[in-house]
Amino acid sequence: MAARKNGSEKNRLEPLPNVVRQLWVFSGNECAWEACEVRLVDPTGGWVGKIAHIVGAEPTSARHDPTWTRDELRDYSNLILLCGNHHDVIDHADSRDQFTVEALRALKERHESRYRYGLARLEEAFLNVTKANVVRPCTTLGRFWLGDDEDERAGNVETVNEIAHHLATVTTAAREVLAFLVAREEPIDIWELARHNGEAEPVRTGRIITELENRKLAWVDDDPFEDELPHRVHLWTGGLFGKSGRNVLNGWDDFWEMLRHHFTERTDATVEDVIVGLDFSLLD
Repeated sequence: MAARKNGSEKNRLEPLPNVVRQLWVFSGNECAWEACEVRLVDPTGGWVGKIAHIVGAEPTSARHDPTWTRDELRDYSNLILLCGNHHDVIDHADSRDQFTVEALRALKERHESRYRYGLARLEEAFLNVTKANVVRPCTTLGRFWLGDDEDERAGNVETVNEIAHHLATVTTAAREVLAFLVAREEPIDIWELARHNGEAEPVRTGRIITELENRKLAWVDDDPFEDELPHRVHLWTGGLFGKSGRNVLNGWDDFWEMLRHHFTERTDATVEDVIVGLDFSLLD
């Protein structure tokens, strides 16, 4: 590991947003301490968890190693989620010597493996389920696209069907959340979305949002402007890539908005029929 240069600069850096979300998802909303029953997010959305360093960040911190870089110190592998009490226990001057780096790494692995490997098995099962998804493609977009340019219409049909086949690789649960986001006019707070899904604590919802982020269908704003709320879920309007490697939306950044407006004027079908049911023929 690279040696740190001398100076008054603090070693401690804030964890990156994706690292925080990864810690949260694999925590199962539980303190990593064995037999601790404290929930890191309570039913009201209050956050009582604390991120602890295994190798301490500052020279006066527990288990500090001066050869570690600032980025290594804030890496996912060096962080563990605990309740406030156990966070203080492993760092307090009177008790820190009882907890070695090796012991805390083992504690992190034992706790997170239940959720990390369980999620991997769940994702494998999801992939098997999505293989059975059947897309009903559009052919004309006659009810959705009113333009007269036939070449443009043909290009839009191709784009919409690429989106349809991309959605077929996404789990049903994720498509249900996506349909809910499309039907709304405004982004939604992740806690409110969890309550909509019947969750008091947004663990499962967090996994679904991670899937949507990985598929470039939605994203969570971890760094909002001053007048906005954090952790709001937004639809992704660009950067959705298909098998061809190009942008599936193909510059059609307002596609989701157009889809929402289209179905507010129809009584014979809904956004869910298209996104969840994969019936894009309803747009013909």
